[in-house]
Amino acid sequence: MSGERTTGLRRSQIAPDDDDYYIGAPDGSKPKYPIQQRQNRKGGGVVVETTTLGDGCSDLIDQFSAEKTSAVVIYTFAMCAFIITAAAFFGWPALLPYIYIVLTPPFIVIRVVYYFKQKWQYLLLDLSFILQLNTFAYLWAGPDSVRYSQITFGLSLGILSWICDFFPKSWCFVPHSGDRMMNIFFAFFPSLMMYNVRHRPELISDWWYEDFLKNKDEPTIAANFGWVFGIPFGIVVVHFIIYSLLVYLVFRPERSEYPTTFYQIMADQDSYLVRFIEFFSDRVVAQYAVYTFLYLVASAISLMLAVMFWENEVTCTIFLCCQVVYPIWNGGHFYISVLGPKNFDPKEY
Repeated sequence: MSGERTTGLRRSQIAPDDDDYYIGAPDGSKPKYPIQQRQNRKGGGVVVETTTLGDGCSDLIDQFSAEKTSAVVIYTFAMCAFIITAAAFFGWPALLPYIYIVLTPPFIVIRVVYYFKQKWQYLLLDLSFILQLNTFAYLWAGPDSVRYSQITFGLSLGILSWICDFFPKSWCFVPHSGDRMMNIFFAFFPSLMMYNVRHRPELISDWWYEDFLKNKDEPTIAANFGWVFGIPFGIVVVHFIIYSLLVYLVFRPERSEYPTTFYQIMADQDSYLVRFIEFFSDRVVAQYAVYTFLYLVASAISLMLAVMFWENEVTCTIFLCCQVVYPIWNGGHFYISVLGPKNFDPKEY
């Protein structure tokens, strides 16, 4: 027979000039998957080739549809959470602790599972993840303690809120990405809470089991410097030493397979920070020494600014506004540059 070019399909009808006409599934039923037909003329006859896309292609289509649906769900949840957080910050600050204690445990579980699945588990040892546990413990153990409040304030506004400035690609407001939105939550929500604890303690204490900063005696500036800068900076140094020993001397993860904070930074060859580090040496040990120095200097500067934010509400407000706008700017750049068409023209939309 002529023109027989089909796979897994039965002959159901004979076309003119004895050319076979194939259509349908092997059992004669309607094909389960999308079909593609092509007609070829040979002499006076017509061969209609009908092929199914197959299980693999269909699974790919189903997976793509599931990913799109998941992105829409994440986008909706993220935008609702953003609106609720903004409303709570400006209108009902007493809601902020409840939002944090409700969202933090499931977010941490999701992050741990996802990071292990992606082989990113060493990133869970970063200071930013550990500080979430400190903030969670503070809300339950010591909201009335001025000293504990100052330590948590320094760690939140002096360390956590600056992380997005060093990882703009990961810390950007893109509501369809669950991982990036959790980054935003972990970086800024503790700062929003501690801003209210320091500058609006009466409002954030309304519905909590204990009043924040119950002791109204204002410590001296020197004492503030010690508790907002000194203790947090000591925590940063101790954590960095333990982290470096565990990750790079004990575990020694493969650089190409298991990312760490240092490996992530050095992977961005277009970064001015990477160029500055590589200027001193091309050896990894020397580069890590330069990175350590820069990390500790940046931490010290940010904690010094946190002391100013503790003392002055206006500067703290301006800082938080800038830190909120920055990831939104990064998110806009992401949507236009990454997801948008190459020849994107805003005037056409």
